[in-house]
Amino acid sequence: MWPKDDPELIVYVSTKKPTNGSSKSLYTSFKEVAENVSNYLNIFGEKEDEDIANFEVANYLNKDKEEIVKLLDKNKFLVS
Repeated sequence: MWPKDDPELIVYVSTKKPTNGSSKSLYTSFKEVAENVSNYLNIFGEKEDEDIANFEVANYLNKDKEEIVKLLDKNKFLVS
């Protein structure tokens, strides 16, 4: 349950047979879910992020994929 003082969320995690003999993988999975849900629900308050900037995205309709990838790369967008 968290936050401890005024619970907003309860997550129950279990496994029948741990594959590696420990609960470490279960803990890792729970931790990731808990962090993501806490951020999504803003349970612990907003965080200021100074790296966020506003920008306009160009119109890429009817353009060649390679051309778009080059333009995004040039503008330092992560392309996968």
